[in-house]
Amino acid sequence: MSLSLNGSRILITRPSHQSSLLAQPIERSGGRPVVIPLIGVERLPLSADDREKIKKMYMYEWFVFTSVNAVHYFMETLKQEGHSFPSHAKIAAVGSKTARSLTDAGLSVELMPESYTAEALSETLASSLKKGSRILFPKSRISRDTITARLQAEEKPVDAIDVYTTAPVTGNIEPLQHVILHNEIDFITFTSPSAVRAFLDGVSGLPLENWSPIPVISIGPVTSAEAEKHAFKQIYTADPHTIEGMMDLLLKLSKEDFDE
Repeated sequence: MSLSLNGSRILITRPSHQSSLLAQPIERSGGRPVVIPLIGVERLPLSADDREKIKKMYMYEWFVFTSVNAVHYFMETLKQEGHSFPSHAKIAAVGSKTARSLTDAGLSVELMPESYTAEALSETLASSLKKGSRILFPKSRISRDTITARLQAEEKPVDAIDVYTTAPVTGNIEPLQHVILHNEIDFITFTSPSAVRAFLDGVSGLPLENWSPIPVISIGPVTSAEAEKHAFKQIYTADPHTIEGMMDLLLKLSKEDFDE
């Protein structure tokens, strides 16, 4: 018999344009998605330096992508600037979803780590690329410097371009506080550290007992590490670090609760 979420009420905090990727499988599995986006994503205007990097893309041998958003907003930026992706370049992606978005854009992925983390990608790049390889890294303005620092230590120069950023959706604080205060959530899902921080901002002032016991389902170790800084009592990390991994974890935990 297939597993079911047994009507579990699951809070989805990721940006609104990506919430259906989690809400739909939750519904199909018998759960009740509670969609309250706590962060939004927006494309950043290019700085003068970054515009020069775009103009000289032919100089880069590798392009590195660590999120679907980075792919989307970089390709959007290229279109706006009147450029196409260089045909000679090789591409590295952090995981299957990012790789799929690149494939959907008509690009081929040369390299992807077995574990879908920035740390694993940086190690794979460090061991695979030749010394002196030039790398362009389109990314979020608030992303960690894991990849840049690791590759530069190996004398593999990285030029980063901030193509997007995230910010809290303050207009959703009231509905968030309502569902928390009325005990209407069985699981909380986080797909980024910024979503964790936005949640904590949203529930600041509420009693700990209303939110800290709710099980947290995190997409990966970096997001879990952010959650562990706070008062959450139950934090579970998906493996693999994907939406599918989160769903597998939700189904497993829901079965355990139902069996009890």
